Amino acid sequence: MKTFARHFFAFPALWVAAFALIVFTASGRADDTNTPAVPMAPRRMENRFLFIIDVSSAMAHSSNTVHKAVLSLLNSEIGGQLRDGDTIGMWTFSDKLHLSEKDKNHPLFPMQRWHEDEKNEIARRFSNFLRMQKYEKKSDLKKVLPEMYTRVSASQTLTAIIISDGSNPITGTPFDDDINDLQRRFGAEFRAANLPLVTVLATREGEVFDYTVNSGADTTRIPQTAAPFVPKIVILPPP
Repeated sequence: MKTFARHFFAFPALWVAAFALIVFTASGRADDTNTPAVPMAPRRMENRFLFIIDVSSAMAHSSNTVHKAVLSLLNSEIGGQLRDGDTIGMWTFSDKLHLSEKDKNHPLFPMQRWHEDEKNEIARRFSNFLRMQKYEKKSDLKKVLPEMYTRVSASQTLTAIIISDGSNPITGTPFDDDINDLQRRFGAEFRAANLPLVTVLATREGEVFDYTVNSGADTTRIPQTAAPFVPKIVILPPP
């Protein structure tokens, strides 16, 4: 078994409202003619995706698989959830989170805004950035998680995709024990095969509500975070 998941179906009322069609009807005009009902499309929620890549020395032998895992996710449009206008970021870390412009060994990756017609170009930018990485020092996820949760708190939806060797425990979620147990059970096996673990945390309104733990060699399962496509609305002229 290479992919592990525990599902929690959180579907608050605000999501139901988000897909309801709002109908405004004007009436009471002088000629007593009613304006036809006009369906209004809801404003789409922007989804955010964040890759967090372990570039410690322990990950050096897995660098090719890390590269393939990221490109596979982009080619699949992150499990079919990317929509035009969504944002994708990428952080790297080893003994610290590399977010300083002074860190010449680990340059910053600019946030990307997804557009279907730019899919290949966006994937090329990710690929080039990953090939530039210098794998060094030890891995310390504790330096990353506080900054990640700051972004989570500021986002309606954010999916964090942590690609590492699984040696660092995950903290701050309702599922810490389950996630860390899976990482302990399978991490050594994957490290021996030079495969990374891909741990996905799906968040909504500042809370982690679902997760998956995956082998970097297989298709990564992404919990459903993105809003479904809104059906096209056709407004018919009045009879």
